[in-house]
Order: sequence, then C-alpha cells, then structure tokens
Amino acid sequence: MADDRGFQHRQRAVVLRADVGAGPAICRRLERDGFDVRRIAQTDFGRGTVSDVVTDAFTAGATLLVNNLCEFERVPVVAGVRGFAAALDEGLNSTFSACREAARVSIESGSSLHILNVVSATAGVGLPGRAMEACVSAGLVAASKALAAEWGAAGVRVNVVMVGPTESWQPAGGSLDGVPGVLPLGRLVDDDDVAAAVASLSAPDLGAVTGHVFAVDAGWLAHGWRRE
Repeated sequence: MADDRGFQHRQRAVVLRADVGAGPAICRRLERDGFDVRRIAQTDFGRGTVSDVVTDAFTAGATLLVNNLCEFERVPVVAGVRGFAAALDEGLNSTFSACREAARVSIESGSSLHILNVVSATAGVGLPGRAMEACVSAGLVAASKALAAEWGAAGVRVNVVMVGPTESWQPAGGSLDGVPGVLPLGRLVDDDDVAAAVASLSAPDLGAVTGHVFAVDAGWLAHGWRRE
C-alpha cells in the first residue's frame, strides 16, 4: 500500500492569475516542489469570488500566496487611458485585498504566511506605452515593503519578484536588438525563470527574508538598462 503521508502533509499555496504569463509555470514548479496549489484565473477577478476563495484556502491551511502579474494593454497615454482605472482595480486594489485577507486569516489563527507579489521591472524604469504596468508594479513594490514591516511580528513575510525583459517586450519577429536596453546574459527572461525565483524564495530555509525585491531580469537593471 502506498504511503500517502507526504500528500496529507503537503504545503498549500494559492496562485492568483494562474492562467496568464508565468502563472502556469509557477503552478507547475510549486507542485513539483510539493505544494498543493489552488489556481485562480485572471477572469475570476471582479466577480466577488476572489476574497471568498482566499479566505477559504487560508482557513484550510494554505501558507503561500502568489499574486502573479496582470496582463496589461500597452498604449500611449495620449491615445486614451480608459483602461487605467480597471488596471489599478484589478492589478493593485484586488491584489492588495487578497494580501490583506490572507494575512487576516493567518494572523487570527497564529499560522505562518508568505506572500509573493510578481511585478514588472517597469516599476523602476520608464518605458513608452507601459504607464499602467509601471503604476501597478511600483504600487505593489511599495505596498509589499510596508506590509512586510507591518506584519512581520505576526509571522507574515512579504516579498517581490520583479520580472523583465520577457518575450512580450520583444517586437514581433524581432531580435534582442528590439528590446530596450542591454541584456548582459544575452537572453530574455522566460516563465521558468520566474517560477524558479518564486520556488526559491518559498523555500523554508529562507524564513528570514522579507521586504525583499528579487530581480529576475538577465542583468537588465544592473546594466542601467539603456543601450549604449
């Protein structure tokens, strides 16, 4: 008879926006590392269900919340910002609410919690057409640091995985020359790179790491990003 004790004691994780960007790769990697993963799709946001799902998952013993990066429309600001309020609501407000709800349940139960917010490297670099992405990402970086400071005494850790440049930064059919800036490693960041960062920061022996921004960017930010 198979020993199912390992399954019974698997850690539980919730991944929000598990269906977009690096979401599927993050889920696969966490499952490979022994997590029982609850996936919430981006389309579930705004339907009044996310808060309930987060509450249920953490009441049932989840210890890891991964807020994956939204997908954003990339347009010049002067062309119209009709989606700006929606992007802030989904990308920033909903993510903040999910963090708050997971923390509330964990603090009330006295259990540990790790929150990982995946954001774009545009949080610290201005790029044309990416104002919404930059605003949401920068907001989450600032919020993550504040929440790490506020909740640390209760055993809640909050960290950030900052991502870019990825394939979405590359012009269709273009080469790396079409990516703004310089990539010292000579390649783009892929979904498995992001998933590996999430898994590494979720390791139990990194329990002293909180309020940290971990860049997965092929050296883009270190180079100063501008092309010589």
